Amino acid sequence: MQSHKTLLAWQEAREVTKGVLRLSATSWKPRFGAVFSQLQRSSVSVLVNIAEGYGFGPSPRMRNHLRIAYASAIETADLLELLEESELAEGTTSLLCWPVVNGASDSSLACSADTGG
Repeated sequence: MQSHKTLLAWQEAREVTKGVLRLSATSWKPRFGAVFSQLQRSSVSVLVNIAEGYGFGPSPRMRNHLRIAYASAIETADLLELLEESELAEGTTSLLCWPVVNGASDSSLACSADTGG
C-alpha cells in the first residue's frame, strides 16, 4: 500500500498549510486573531482528513473524510480571500489555489493554478 503522501491532493494541502502557518507568523494581529486561528484550523483539517481518509482505503468512511477535507478547503479559500480583500495580510494570493477557487470538481483537491507554489 502506498503512502497518503503520494497523493497530489495531500501534497498541495501540505504546501498550503505551510503557507498559512508562515502567513500567520508574519501577519497575525490580535484584533484579527480569530480569523487567523480559524484559517490555521481549516487548512490543517484539509491535510489531516485526506490522510485519515486514505487510511480507511476505498470505503464510505474514506469518502466522508474527503468530503470534510473539501469543505475545509472551501473554508480555507474563503478566509484567504477575506484576508486578501480586506488587505489584512500580504501573500494570500499565492495560497489561493484550491479547486473551489479554480472551479474544479470536488472529486479532486489538486491545485491546478499556476501559482509557483
